[in-house]
Amino acid sequence: MTTFWRNWMLAWCLGVGLFGLVLAGAGFAETSGPAQALLDRMSGGALLLDRPLRFGIGLQGALSIAIAGLAWAAIRAADALGPDGAPIWRLLLWSMLAWFVIDSAISCANGLWLNAVSNTVLMIALLVPLLASGVLRSATPARV
Repeated sequence: MTTFWRNWMLAWCLGVGLFGLVLAGAGFAETSGPAQALLDRMSGGALLLDRPLRFGIGLQGALSIAIAGLAWAAIRAADALGPDGAPIWRLLLWSMLAWFVIDSAISCANGLWLNAVSNTVLMIALLVPLLASGVLRSATPARV
């Protein structure tokens, strides 16, 4: 992977982590302002951050931060392996596709379709470097 695509992937991970930090802020009344504004925009009105929703959104933020870190770890490992890293790249892609489908379906089912739109942007931003760099193609035969 070239430096350009590696930097793209780093920016992607940082963006996911920053988004997670905003969501994690919903877990506490004192830090929920940015998350409240985002959620109000996505829901099309004022969304009440009661205790269960505060817990769920805050937890989602923590998980988004973890996804960012784990994705960066996978990216670094796959990149270090060069052509032998293709299976790791594909696993990263399949994992993110699973998240995309499930998260977007839940979002749409609950009237938060703008979240599905942002998921689509995030998924495209991941697909661009994976497809353009050629890292999904294995140079060596698969091991059994």
